[in-house]
Amino acid sequence: SKLQLKLRYGWNYNYAQLSRLSASEFSGRASYGGNEVSRTRIKANGFSSASQINFKPRIDYKDVVSRTQYHEKNARRRNAANANPSLVAELYQNYGSEVHELDTLRQRRNAVAKITPPTKDSIAEGKDLKAKINAAEISVRGLLKQLESEAVHLPNDTHPLVPDGFNNVVVRMSEKNPFPSFPFEPRDHIQLG
Repeated sequence: SKLQLKLRYGWNYNYAQLSRLSASEFSGRASYGGNEVSRTRIKANGFSSASQINFKPRIDYKDVVSRTQYHEKNARRRNAANANPSLVAELYQNYGSEVHELDTLRQRRNAVAKITPPTKDSIAEGKDLKAKINAAEISVRGLLKQLESEAVHLPNDTHPLVPDGFNNVVVRMSEKNPFPSFPFEPRDHIQLG
């Protein structure tokens, strides 16, 4: 799938065409294989470019939490040395509790804001809640960034019928077209190239 960018005027560009855009033409959202990409701008000074687009993969974090041992085994089968499913599961649980705490602070802030007429105590509590919410939002963003950077190392699921390792156990499931016979010795791809 090509990188398609939906631009301000509704035009679509692939990655090669994007490099030919003038700096003032691009401002929009992008998608790659159905995954949404964060908002990106190419600045007139040329410091930003299409290579700085950050892709956000779709990862089923709840599945990683519920089947951590399976994902660890799958990472070993796929030789993914950087993958750490138990750390991803722990980070996701911490992220969920931080988001819950942030939502609780926001609900309390909204309740305090509805107090009429505002008292000195409610104003002081509102200022305190605002500072706590700002700190919690920074913490949640940092935790999400760490979670995503660890989660991208997780390999895709392996089908249960795929043999472990690099052994030559190949099971032929079906054969649609038999190998053709030639009146001469066919050359392999190396000889043809």
